[in-house]
Amino acid sequence: MRYGATIIVDMTNEVEVLQGGVANAGAVVRIGDEVVRPAPANSATIHRFLRHLVADGVEIAPEPRSLDNGRERLRFIPGDVPLPPYPTWAQSDDVLASIATLIRALHALGSVNFLLTVVFSYPRGLLFETR
Repeated sequence: MRYGATIIVDMTNEVEVLQGGVANAGAVVRIGDEVVRPAPANSATIHRFLRHLVADGVEIAPEPRSLDNGRERLRFIPGDVPLPPYPTWAQSDDVLASIATLIRALHALGSVNFLLTVVFSYPRGLLFETR
C-alpha cells in the first residue's frame, strides 16, 4: 500500500490509506465512515474518554466503534489535515488560537467531568523520570 491509495476490498467497501502521522504512517485506513488503525496499549482508556466526550456532545471527538485484534475502529471525521509542506492557512494566528481553544476545552471536560476508573497506562516513552 502507499499513501493516498484506494483499494477495492469488495463491491461495497473501498479502503483508502490516509496520509500523515508518524507512528502509524501508512497503517491508517478509511473504510466507509470508519478509520481503522493500530491500537496503542492504552486504547481501552482512550476509548472510554472519547465515549465520554461524544456523550457530552463534543463533535470533534471520534466515536470509538470497536477494539479488537490489535486494531481500533473510530468514526471518520471529515476535514482538512495539513501535511508538510504546511499550507499558509494552517500556520495562521486564527488557526493557532482555534487549536488552543479546542485543547483547553478538552482538558476542562477531561479533568472536570471524566473520572478515570481504570489504571491509565502510558507508552514507555511518555513517562518522565526524576532524579
